[in-house]
Amino acid sequence: MALNGLCQCYKDFGNTKNNENIVFESPLQNKVVRTTIGTATVGMSTPLELDPVIQTTCGSDVVTAMEDLRDSVAKASEAAMDAIDDIIVGNNFLSSSVTTRNKNNNNNNNKKKALLQDIYGKEYPTLLSIAEASNHLEHFHIYEKQQQQTSSESLLPSAMDWHTDAGLFLAFVPAYNCNSIDTDDNSFWFQNPSTGEQQQVQFDDSNSVVIMMGAGMQHWLSTSVPIRATRHAVKMQPGQTRAWYGMMHLVPDHSIIQRYPKLQTFSDMKQHMVLSSSQRKKQFGDHEAVSIGCGIEEDEHNSLVQPLLSRRRLQHAADPSACNNSTNFFCWMQCMEIPNADQVEQYVQEDFSLYCLDPAILASSGNSVTKAAEPCKNGKVHNSNCQGSWERTAPGVPKSIDFNNAAATDDDAPLKYCYGGTSMYMDGFHWVHDTTCIIYLFPGWVLSSRVKLIIASLGTILASMFLEYIIFQRRVYHSRISEGYKRLMTTTLLYGLQLSMGYLLMLVIMTYSGVLFLCTILGLMLGHSVWNAKDALWKQKQQQNKTASQKNNNNNNDEEVQQNSISTAALDSSNNGINYTEGVTSENDMEIPEGATPCCMNTFEN
Repeated sequence: MALNGLCQCYKDFGNTKNNENIVFESPLQNKVVRTTIGTATVGMSTPLELDPVIQTTCGSDVVTAMEDLRDSVAKASEAAMDAIDDIIVGNNFLSSSVTTRNKNNNNNNNKKKALLQDIYGKEYPTLLSIAEASNHLEHFHIYEKQQQQTSSESLLPSAMDWHTDAGLFLAFVPAYNCNSIDTDDNSFWFQNPSTGEQQQVQFDDSNSVVIMMGAGMQHWLSTSVPIRATRHAVKMQPGQTRAWYGMMHLVPDHSIIQRYPKLQTFSDMKQHMVLSSSQRKKQFGDHEAVSIGCGIEEDEHNSLVQPLLSRRRLQHAADPSACNNSTNFFCWMQCMEIPNADQVEQYVQEDFSLYCLDPAILASSGNSVTKAAEPCKNGKVHNSNCQGSWERTAPGVPKSIDFNNAAATDDDAPLKYCYGGTSMYMDGFHWVHDTTCIIYLFPGWVLSSRVKLIIASLGTILASMFLEYIIFQRRVYHSRISEGYKRLMTTTLLYGLQLSMGYLLMLVIMTYSGVLFLCTILGLMLGHSVWNAKDALWKQKQQQNKTASQKNNNNNNDEEVQQNSISTAALDSSNNGINYTEGVTSENDMEIPEGATPCCMNTFEN
């Protein structure tokens, strides 16, 4: 229903206003014109919606069928990845186990080998994990070959010459013959990898989903399973029209696809593929065809990609002047790294410009720079989907940097201590100095010089000590002020001040600046030592003095008791028969003062 519907309505796209950014035509070789509807899927669960222009032109039934087809192919792709994972991941585990036993003779160290790794060290152990982290391209194609004009023309000239796809694998449905419902499409050819023989493919079921391996499956994955990319071509009869849908599964932009002779990422390869066809021919030769989703067969003597991109950081910037416009530029309210900064001159010569745009919209809109750049507002909005991209210069679309009208080269510009600003480094602790300035608590407090960093460090130490002082004073006031509202209000205010200082210091630590982190810890340690020294040291000395004093008092009391005993014995011997009794105090008697001696408690009786 979906491909049949496209066969019926694709010619009407020319009558739809403003459709050039949704559906676009591209002439291929041998008088073949391809009409394409492009879209994409983020991960495996977030497909982009088809543009309303398609529904206006083809009707809601066709659009519903197209969406159902997309969902079916995505589900088949997941099933295929599960099956492939069972083979290659299990084989990697066995291979890793054998290697580990040979080296260490210890099975406890066995672990599954990652299929792919990115420049940040993240590992992808399965195909499904790779797919979940990637954006995947989808295309509905209508191929239309003009009628044969002369008898000298080949009966089956190639609409698309022999090539392999630059991706992991392509999931597609057999093409639909728009000329005859009863006639199967027979335009797909492949080359037998064992014999090199070119063979025409006959699909048994037009409702099936075909999984075809790409160059990424053969060259990019770390696996011992031999996987060969499928070399194929499209050959059409004169006057034939075919409709086709496919989903090319890619890898994350920053994943490593080449390690030798130098490290390269998938993002590098995409940037390289925007170079002009003349430049590609000079480097790769006329037999190569370069494009994502319908790519090239990698030549082992030629590098596919350009130098490695620097990783992106969250760098808040107020305007483009905060960036150096040499290695970074203004996009997403940040100073982002310029892709392929060492090839700026080549891009400018080829009439390419640097734009801040949304790559997903670029793919779904048929490479429309106007639509892709619109939500990014030339970098002046907080949109995490925006990034830098070299695209063919689009009239009327603001460039991120106008390299043609640059007043001076960056070699003449003075180097700054740092650029832009961030309130949090997103890739872990940064120590001493970094190219990105730190925003210290408030937007205007940007540590853009070494002096400002030193002042902020000293301020952090003092603030940490002040926090410990507040904690100390809370204990003091709680013990000195008698019970009542006064003590409650005083300690509550101090508690609020303590929380405020604590959370401010927490925000300082969350900048992930190693210097400020150490200053915070140092200040807390110093404050704890200073404000608790009296309790920890002086009170201990006072306790020692008190113990010594009590010991001296006890010795004096013992001597006094001995003297009183001698006096009592002398008194008894001098009484000469006069009887006396020891007085006993009653409840009515006055209390005897502390320290009274036994002699004072004696009374005489007649």
